[in-house]
Amino acid sequence: MLRIVNSLPPNRHAVCAGPRAGMSVLTFGLLWLLGAAGAPAVATDRDGAWSKPLRIPIYDDESTPPSLVADRNRRVHAVNGEPLSPHTRAMAIRYRNWSVEDGWSEPIDAVKSPVGILAREPEVYLDASDTLHVVFFGGNEQKGGVFHSRVAARDAGDREAWTWPSQLEAGARWAVPGGTPDGAVLVLYTGRRPDGHGLFEVHSLDGGGTWSTARAIASPQKTAGLMPHGTRFIADRAGQLHAVWSLVDDRGIDQRIEYARLDSERRAWSEPAVLARREGKDYKAAWPSIVEYSGELILVFMDGMPATRWMRRSRDGGRTWSDPERPFPHIGEYVFAELLIDGSDRLHIVLGNRMGECCHGMWHGRWDGDGWSELRPIVMGPKSPQFDPSMPSAVVSQGNVILVTWWTDTGGAPRNGAWFSYLLLDAQELPTIALASTSQPAGSAAAPLIVTAVVLFALLWFWRRSS
Repeated sequence: MLRIVNSLPPNRHAVCAGPRAGMSVLTFGLLWLLGAAGAPAVATDRDGAWSKPLRIPIYDDESTPPSLVADRNRRVHAVNGEPLSPHTRAMAIRYRNWSVEDGWSEPIDAVKSPVGILAREPEVYLDASDTLHVVFFGGNEQKGGVFHSRVAARDAGDREAWTWPSQLEAGARWAVPGGTPDGAVLVLYTGRRPDGHGLFEVHSLDGGGTWSTARAIASPQKTAGLMPHGTRFIADRAGQLHAVWSLVDDRGIDQRIEYARLDSERRAWSEPAVLARREGKDYKAAWPSIVEYSGELILVFMDGMPATRWMRRSRDGGRTWSDPERPFPHIGEYVFAELLIDGSDRLHIVLGNRMGECCHGMWHGRWDGDGWSELRPIVMGPKSPQFDPSMPSAVVSQGNVILVTWWTDTGGAPRNGAWFSYLLLDAQELPTIALASTSQPAGSAAAPLIVTAVVLFALLWFWRRSS
């Protein structure tokens, strides 16, 4: 097996005066010249060169970037909601995997919704027993809900190995899965109640076989007519959970960003705290991303007018937060920023942004001591109906590879699928660990034993009748 190690040493970047991670005049001039050529440019990062951006094969033109998770065996697992054929609205959750050596595997339609024809908004989580958990919206315009399916990661390419989707809650949307160090699997989602929408949590202590009753993180009384959206959560090293989300009004405008935490014993969520609020002529306050790094929480989100990335930090586990600061001069709404930690314990950021009409693109930066380095383009060029990268989905594989996927915001023109690029990092490669050998998801191993017991009981009954 090829070892994924980059031989190029890291180079230090100068940070210009002014706002932290601001782009130097020389750098911006070079980027302008690259963009002026009229075609997207691929940049060299301090760790090496990003691969040439390519369209992910065998995805529909309307495909969004897949949800990604990396295992410990040099492979990335990807799920997406895809049409069953080019001429139907019926959808399935499509699974495939990727590695540097093998590229993209052939996709399979792993899961279909038990309700309606739609299967979309999938998110994936890999637990410590190497089981993939996928949550998604299944249904149609009239009815539906959030469903869960699971599979042993090593068997994910076999559609027969996936469990039949179980409904976590009817009428729910926008679910995201995760877990805790002690093995609990959690799902946070937007739920509907007679008095409005709220943010809710369910958890499983048996690997997704059974689920707790839902409890409110932000009840409809607290959301006050707004709808939770864009939820993200993490477990810190002490096992405490930290969740962030935005609240959307009936016009689709995100009005504020909130935060709550759950103690490591999972006893109670804290009262939601407002970390950003749309004010005056602000575009919206949306797309929060959170990470724990070097003993503090870092929140990156979008706010202001024009839409701009901002950051807040907490050094006391989310109880207090620093004032907002603008880490980059770039602007634009490009959905979430991805926050990633590599095998050498270095923090990375991947995000869509722009610097003037010349320089729309997907960008990458690193945490340098007490703030972000300047952003370097993964791909960049002038905006066109075929080029305006947005909505990144990214993951670190084996500690020393970053895989990034995105789509093009065509502004209403026909879309051109999902794209990807990867970077070999000058970082420690983590030990390769073979995936768990079980061919059945957690919680289903008892089924063959039950069948065997029934057969033995029947044989014993016939033997007694004949004797």
